[in-house]
Amino acid sequence: MTANMSNTINLDHFTLPGAQSEVKAAAIPEKKHWKVQDRIIQVTRDGRTHTYSRFNQRYLEVKTTDRKGREVEAVIDMSFLQSRPRIVKDFKWTLWLLSSLLLAWTITVFAVTDIDPLWLIPTLLLSCLVAALAVRLKVNKYEFLAVGSEIPLFSLEANQPNKDTVKSLVIKLQENIEEARLSLPGGKQLIPIAVTEMRRLYKEGLISQQDYETIKWYLFRN
Repeated sequence: MTANMSNTINLDHFTLPGAQSEVKAAAIPEKKHWKVQDRIIQVTRDGRTHTYSRFNQRYLEVKTTDRKGREVEAVIDMSFLQSRPRIVKDFKWTLWLLSSLLLAWTITVFAVTDIDPLWLIPTLLLSCLVAALAVRLKVNKYEFLAVGSEIPLFSLEANQPNKDTVKSLVIKLQENIEEARLSLPGGKQLIPIAVTEMRRLYKEGLISQQDYETIKWYLFRN
């Protein structure tokens, strides 16, 4: 769902009557105090390398390196994530069907006619190309959404480095998120704290300004 951002909601300094505006999220520990429990590395099709490090049962460091070696590092306080990730799957079955039809047509023509096989090579190559495209474009990932919104703060490819490793990490993240969420206030009291955290993640480069504004819109709407 896409929020209508024509009227930007300025919640950067949002307060509520009677709310404790000085309430803040827990401070992120200094790196020397990190106790890393899990770390996985994934490479996306655009060539970026993502390193995810879960530490102190509450935080997740996300380090992204692009093809030019530029790095973006941010630490997510899991208090501000929804515990159930959104599972996104798209195996491009239409492309697989097209590839199969091209292959079947090639085999049929070769079997029932006296055509020179060389004339069928382009169709055979096209079938292989479509299949390769389906493999490249398939999507199978877990998206972890910002609290109270439909915007993912990060996502994990379901099969890198392997399915079992990722699934194990997802389960641990869910447990950590549920426990961390207990430390935060509920209802409208959560809004100013969540906005502050989302602004920090935006400034650290984890999310775009558009995502930041949309998350604020969701928080205010809820």
